[in-house]
Amino acid sequence: MLAHYLSLALRNLRQGRVLTLLIFLAIGLGIGASMTMITVLHAMSGDRLPGRSGADWSARDDAARARVVVLNASLARRLFGDAPAVGRTVRPEDTDVRVVGLRAGWQPQPLFYASRGGHAFGDGDLFALQLQKALDLGRQINGNFSCWGNGGDDHRSDHCTWAQFRAELDSPAKARA
Repeated sequence: MLAHYLSLALRNLRQGRVLTLLIFLAIGLGIGASMTMITVLHAMSGDRLPGRSGADWSARDDAARARVVVLNASLARRLFGDAPAVGRTVRPEDTDVRVVGLRAGWQPQPLFYASRGGHAFGDGDLFALQLQKALDLGRQINGNFSCWGNGGDDHRSDHCTWAQFRAELDSPAKARA
């Protein structure tokens, strides 16, 4: 039965050479486009955060719950022009915070860390605060927020999920750990 179908397919392919060529060309282009997209998405997801200036907040800043922020370089340019931004103070939503670093050129599309209900394309984040400091300051936290049981509906509850993370590790060994 399989031999019959193969001979039928070959006979039809020989009769319509132009159509056969177009079919193989379309399949080839489809495979090429798919592989290119997969490669681009893989490269974006493994991309380290380029364009750093200054440093991220330190473990000491975390422990002290210091009011520090890392700015997107485009926001720093809008706020301070060509003057250095690191060490300066900014005031997002009526709270003074000290700039400890800048990030430039990291705007993946789609924003793989965006919430399901949020925007997946467009401008990336303009600044980054420590998670605990954002909670302490009562910052609005966007994204999917889901609680279960009777643990309450606070972001600090162990009965709720809502945070999405991106971790930057130095080596594959740390990723496996």
